[in-house]
Amino acid sequence: MSGEPEFSFKSLFVPFTKIKAVLWIGFVGYLVFFNMLLNGFVEDDKKYIIDYPLVHTVNLIATFGINNFNIAGQYRPIPATYFSILYFLFGNISFFYHVLQLSLHISVAILVYLLFCKFLSKKISFFASLIFLVHPIQVESVSYIAQTVSPLFSLFGLIPLLILTKKVVSIKELFISYFLLLLALLTKETGIIFLFLILLYSFLFIKKSLLKYIFFSLGVISIYGFIRIGIGHVGLSTRLLPPIASLPLATRIINIPAIVFYYVRTLIFPSTLAFDQQWTVTTINFSNFYFPFIIDVIFFSIIIIFGFFLFKKSKKFFKIYLFFFSWFLSSLFFHVQIFPLDATVGDRWFYLTMIGIIGLLAIIYQSFELYLNKSVRRIIFISICVVILLLSVRTIYRNSNWVDPITLYTHDILISDDYDLENSLGTEYLEKKDYTRALDHFNKSAILRPNEFNLHNLGVTYEDMGSMEKAKEYFESALSAKDYKAFLPHKHDENSYKSYASILIYFEDYNKANEFIHNALIDYPDSSDLWMFFSLTQLKLHDENGALSSAEKAYTIDSNSTDTYIYQHVTQNQPFTINLYGKTLDF
Repeated sequence: MSGEPEFSFKSLFVPFTKIKAVLWIGFVGYLVFFNMLLNGFVEDDKKYIIDYPLVHTVNLIATFGINNFNIAGQYRPIPATYFSILYFLFGNISFFYHVLQLSLHISVAILVYLLFCKFLSKKISFFASLIFLVHPIQVESVSYIAQTVSPLFSLFGLIPLLILTKKVVSIKELFISYFLLLLALLTKETGIIFLFLILLYSFLFIKKSLLKYIFFSLGVISIYGFIRIGIGHVGLSTRLLPPIASLPLATRIINIPAIVFYYVRTLIFPSTLAFDQQWTVTTINFSNFYFPFIIDVIFFSIIIIFGFFLFKKSKKFFKIYLFFFSWFLSSLFFHVQIFPLDATVGDRWFYLTMIGIIGLLAIIYQSFELYLNKSVRRIIFISICVVILLLSVRTIYRNSNWVDPITLYTHDILISDDYDLENSLGTEYLEKKDYTRALDHFNKSAILRPNEFNLHNLGVTYEDMGSMEKAKEYFESALSAKDYKAFLPHKHDENSYKSYASILIYFEDYNKANEFIHNALIDYPDSSDLWMFFSLTQLKLHDENGALSSAEKAYTIDSNSTDTYIYQHVTQNQPFTINLYGKTLDF
């Protein structure tokens, strides 16, 4: 009909409103990351979700205590709660975890857009937020389920930042904001950066609120400290197994130029992306220190020169520049190994830093845009669109690497090989009973950095192959390997104790097994398997009362079929047999 308005592609952008910007951010986000929605669980997804009983029930009290989320200097009860809720709703169907994680990332990108709109034009804010949304460095935070913490803590921090940067904030908004900031801290330790940014913004733009914000910030830190130390009993210790973490501070500082260079290079040219990079710089030479240092100096010099220009031309723009530059530096500071981390670099650690550097570059561009003629601006606009398109294509391709563990590890090992990736790839082949490949990768891992994990895995592989002497040899090596404090507050992994105990029983070395299990139970007093093994050795050593007590403890902790069978026979003082690695043992 002639009276109906004709559709125009231009109408999707003109007039360009915030609502349209939000809808486009959502559309582009789901389009670019769509191919990761059917990816499976990888790496820590299994450790923290699939194979971890804690998250298989919703228990808020347990998530705040000692568990896999709250160890070795890491205290993250909110992710534990988040994953337990998702597991209750969706079990081990990865699709729903991915959908929610992507939705969180898109929500963060929308908040970034709204934040940028406070300082920049809607057009520049939109394109800047799109770059944040689709950049390949974000894949690790969006496709890797265990790293949902990045968008989650950013969401908890950006909402208060948007609220508290208003000139007038109600009491209700104030309390809600600082409650969300507490959640940000309980999600990831670097949530403290948001407290700093709010104080910095207040100092630069609304000084009348500064004392109030300082008071509330100290309150949040105090509550967080009480929960972390008083309830979670988690201090500031770090894992020493990653090579970078075992280096002294002076040597870690030598790594800073290469670390910063990695992030700058990946920001500008994200051609080679790899997960779990464990390289270190321990000696100074041109390629690993001086060259990265020179590039870093050039990068920061350019940014600082623009800052001086803004300081002379516009105090308003300079304050905004200072805010985002401080955002970039403060976030980067926590990830250059002043505080040792689990890897040398990690794309997921650039998530919050990315907002700072993009905001910084955007404000520099906007301050110079007035000096550009229309044709130059059009060229820049087209160039930015092309860049966003290329970044999106690279992200789509990188998403495909995360389809399953073997695909990911096989791809990333070619870029950055290390003991951890080799061990992870070996584990995947072990699960598939491809023992030849499993041994190959476990051996490579042990050569690169021998530790309890890879040595124990070698033992498990030989055990599955029926080579029991070799299995025993590697189980002993695992327990005597260098102590990297990887299992705090425990000395060893529970599986290492159980494997060696079972193989000592297999070889009928009951005296040694009895003494070993007795010591293992000091470390893991709630291990039903260790109590069950202890009962077996006590039976063989004719300690009937001890055997009965140990069997009862095993049955009380976990009344599974094996423990029930042994407990019933020990209680009734009846003989029984068990099958251990194909060998029948009489008790």
